[in-house]
Amino acid sequence: MRDFPPLRCVHTFEALARLMSYRLVIEELGIGRVAINSQIRLLERELGVDLFEKERPHRLTPVGLQYFKAVSVAFDAFRDATAEITESRRARRLQIRADVTFSRYWLAPRLREFHSSNPGVQIVLDASGGPVGLSADAAIHFAPFARTDLCCERVFRNLITPVCTPQYLTEHAALTRGETAAFRDCTLLCTLPRPMDWPDWLHAAGSADFNLMRTLTYETALVALRAAKRGHGIAVVTVALVAAELAAGEFVAPYALTLDQGDATYYLTYSRSKLTMPGFSSFRDWLLSQQHSSTV
Repeated sequence: MRDFPPLRCVHTFEALARLMSYRLVIEELGIGRVAINSQIRLLERELGVDLFEKERPHRLTPVGLQYFKAVSVAFDAFRDATAEITESRRARRLQIRADVTFSRYWLAPRLREFHSSNPGVQIVLDASGGPVGLSADAAIHFAPFARTDLCCERVFRNLITPVCTPQYLTEHAALTRGETAAFRDCTLLCTLPRPMDWPDWLHAAGSADFNLMRTLTYETALVALRAAKRGHGIAVVTVALVAAELAAGEFVAPYALTLDQGDATYYLTYSRSKLTMPGFSSFRDWLLSQQHSSTV
């Protein structure tokens, strides 16, 4: 094996391991699915190991996870170095990257409040998700743990609970009795990025019957919430994301139990050098102060 595998293959692996979505990798790298698979296979041959599970292609093997943690640090450092060279000093203009669900349900509705107290700061919201680097000054993303290579601060506690529309609750009256067996007559709306939310919540509620239940799985929580709003089922979600919908009665939470997911939550990540940017400290302080006013 060569001392260093082909960089394009490592880049493709890093993108697929980070995004866990062929569609998003295609959009980010501008290559097709066949090319993605070909480069992953070439990298695996170079390394002599399997990086992804063959039966579950969206899941990393233990050695794949170890390799991803190492190369992601290198690629983030590369992105930061590139950004420091190429970015112009745009006075009080911040590009914030966040996934589409967080942007739609939490951040965008609150930006008016931020602008009212910081009228000179322009926020460019990139809802494509992805890490800090290149054009983004900071990223807000869901992660199972806080990163150590960047400044990483928790935005809020991740409390999850099932939600549905009032009409869906009426049509499935057994939900109101607080028994987990009632879910057997419902459709549980799941998401690819967070496959353990439903099993974890059900386990906390005293049920191990997830495999016996009817489910629909969506690529993002945004799509799952849209399906729930249309009455297609019941979704387990981060309470803070749907606080406004719960307050307005668009969603109801049939169960009192909320499960704290601990370190698995949304984080603000940024390079320490960003603290010197005009307006960034104001945005950071405002964002972190919101956890006290969020429904958590």
